Amino acid sequence: MTIFLCLDDADGLAFNRRRQSRDRVLCERIAALSKSGVLRMNTRTSALFDGINAPNICAEDDYAEKAAKGDFCFVECADPAPLLKKADRLTVFRWNRRYPADLHFSVPDGWRKTGENEFEGTSHPVITQEDYVKCEN
Repeated sequence: MTIFLCLDDADGLAFNRRRQSRDRVLCERIAALSKSGVLRMNTRTSALFDGINAPNICAEDDYAEKAAKGDFCFVECADPAPLLKKADRLTVFRWNRRYPADLHFSVPDGWRKTGENEFEGTSHPVITQEDYVKCEN
């Protein structure tokens, strides 16, 4: 399973149970990266994908429990740590800004960065994509 999440420069993930920001190009990128499997997310997050060609979206509030091998999960406003046990890949999108945050996440030990690239978003001039794989024990 692959997890997608967005972080600010201080590893902030959410503030007051809300997303820090949003970007249409980022959602299009997530849709393209996940087209080979099911893209799972909660129902609130799915509104970000309105108008984007992503027929593989499965929006359910219990998506984390249903996530399986080969799936993709876009995690917002929740701690992704419990899902890391099931995941073998992690893609972090960095806003390259600092936002207020009360939920933080840092990539834990046991994950190796395999790539990094930047792209221009609609709301952010630069978004950085970092790709990680779980190290084998």
